Amino acid sequence: MSHGYAAAFSEVVRRYSSELYSKTLGVVKRTDVAQNIVQQAFCKAYQGIDTWRGERLGRVIFPPPECNNIQAWLSYICEGQRAKAFQKLQDIPLLN
Repeated sequence: MSHGYAAAFSEVVRRYSSELYSKTLGVVKRTDVAQNIVQQAFCKAYQGIDTWRGERLGRVIFPPPECNNIQAWLSYICEGQRAKAFQKLQDIPLLN
C-alpha cells in the first residue's frame, strides 16, 4: 500500500472510529470488548482496502443516518468482528 493510501486510511480511522466505537459499545456494553472489535475491524479493513470496490453492502446492522459506502463497509466489517467476539465468549466454559 502506498503512502497516499496509508494517509487516506488514517483519515478514515479519524473520521469514523468514534462512531463505530459508540455503536459497538451500545451493543456489547463492555469498553474493552468494543475497543478490541473496532480495532480489529479497522485492521481487517486496512488489509482488505485493495479489494474494496466502493459498492453498497446489503445488510448492515447499524447504518449511519446518511450512510456512505466506506461507512457501510466499515460497519459491515465491525458487525462480523462483533459476531466473532460473541462466538468466542460462548465457547468459553463457565465455572460453577
